Amino acid sequence: EICELFSWKDCHSEFIEGEPDSMLFDIEIMDIDAMDVGVLLLESARRTDEWKVILESLPSKKDIPYRAGNSIPKESGNEVEAVWAQVDGFKSVEDILAVVRLSPFAAMSGLSELVKSKSIQLKNAGELLQLAKLDVFREDITRRTNLYERALELGAKNQEITTWLAHSYESMGVKDKAARQYYELGYHHLNAGKYEEAAYAFSKVTQ
Repeated sequence: EICELFSWKDCHSEFIEGEPDSMLFDIEIMDIDAMDVGVLLLESARRTDEWKVILESLPSKKDIPYRAGNSIPKESGNEVEAVWAQVDGFKSVEDILAVVRLSPFAAMSGLSELVKSKSIQLKNAGELLQLAKLDVFREDITRRTNLYERALELGAKNQEITTWLAHSYESMGVKDKAARQYYELGYHHLNAGKYEEAAYAFSKVTQ
């Protein structure tokens, strides 16, 4: 939806010299109704306000919702029913947005309604760490990384997570994130009196 453009924080644009191909913007062929600019701006402003409310219920797309009951409120609309069907305790919010046939705003709004009605809840740090041990996540480095990152954001903290993330970031070539984890790991070893391990971790920070 065009309103989504107003929520973008940044974008990459490419400009090509000359007149564009008329077929690209033929409204009749594309079957697109023209929109009043004023109405569009008002709708975008409204959605911006709603996004703030939605993000209070769904602070991260890495969160994994699960069903807290067997049903949803009877007055729920089609959009809520669509996202409810995708909630299985394994898909993250981001995963659900990728598979449901709705705009990100509509899908997030539907999930937010389910959270507010207590039809679904979000897994806590401990539950995310348990999921990370399952084969379906152990074999997918990106999804497992997301689980550990979100668990850290929710307050989980231990050497195993830090070590795994440091190695994973390094293998993925994400040097800045790897350096931060090795730095934290170095101080962990230093405080534990493991000087050789600390020296090794700190050496990774500078690589």
